[in-house]
Amino acid sequence: MKFSQYQPFLRKYYIFALLWVFSAGSVLAAGQTDVLDQRITITLPKGNLAAALNALKTGYKVKFAYDPQKFQLDVNQIADKRFTDVPLFTVLSDLLYPAGIGYKEVNGTIILTERPRVQLRVSGVVRDSVGTPLQGVSVAEKGSTGGTATAADGRYQLATHADATLVFS
Repeated sequence: MKFSQYQPFLRKYYIFALLWVFSAGSVLAAGQTDVLDQRITITLPKGNLAAALNALKTGYKVKFAYDPQKFQLDVNQIADKRFTDVPLFTVLSDLLYPAGIGYKEVNGTIILTERPRVQLRVSGVVRDSVGTPLQGVSVAEKGSTGGTATAADGRYQLATHADATLVFS
C-alpha cells in the first residue's frame, strides 16, 4: 500500500479536526461573560465606598481584592447614586475614579489598583474686580504645602494634578 492513496483521507480528517477544535473553543468562550460587562441596576445610599462595594458583592456576586491598608474605603464618602441597567465598569468608574482608585479584572475578580495622577502645568493671571493684575497673590493646590506667588504682572504658573482645586490668597 502506498501512502499517497491515504493522503486525501488524512487531509479531510486534519481539516475536520481543526474545525472541531476551533468550534469547541468558541462555544466555551461564548459561555463566559466578562465580569465588567454584566449589567447592573442598583441604588447606593449616601455612605462610604466600602458599603457600596459590599452592596455590589452581595447583590451581584462580584469578588473584590484589595489591600485595606492602601485603600481605606471606609473613609471615602459617596453621595446617593442610582444606576439602571449599566455595565459594572460604569458603576466602578463612577465610584472609584474620584477617589483616585483604579481597577482591573483578573480571573473574575476585580482588583483595586492605584490610579496614576496626571500632572498638568496651569498658568493664568490674577486680577482684581477692576481688571488690574495683582502682584504677590499666593496660588496653591488645595491640601498641599507647595505653591507659587503671582509676578508683578499678575501671572502665575504651577504644576498640579488634573483634579486639583486651586486656592488663591
